[in-house]
Amino acid sequence: MLKEECKELTQRLKQLRESQHHNKYSPGELFRLIEDLRKEVVSQRSEIVTLREETVTLRNEVLSQRAETLTLREEAAAIRTQMDRMRTEGDKIKIAMEQKIRSEVDRVVEERMRTEVDR
Repeated sequence: MLKEECKELTQRLKQLRESQHHNKYSPGELFRLIEDLRKEVVSQRSEIVTLREETVTLRNEVLSQRAETLTLREEAAAIRTQMDRMRTEGDKIKIAMEQKIRSEVDRVVEERMRTEVDR
């Protein structure tokens, strides 16, 4: 097994040497290119992580705004309900005042009629 691996590695080395003659880059240039590519990959990964973090932040902001919108809608509904109650109470007060005024007017009219009848 070890012999087979040695033969395989030797064959790969020969292929690499032969391909170097056809390659337009020297081993040093290839090494630098590979390092540059590794740096670029690291940079891209870092950017992806940053974008993911920004996405999470934006999603959280959207969720927060949705919750705030729901809260505002609930508050608006509560205010509408309170306004309806106040209108109803206002209507009741208005009716009671009108009845009281009518009663007072009726009493005053009746009193005057008695006064005139007595004269």
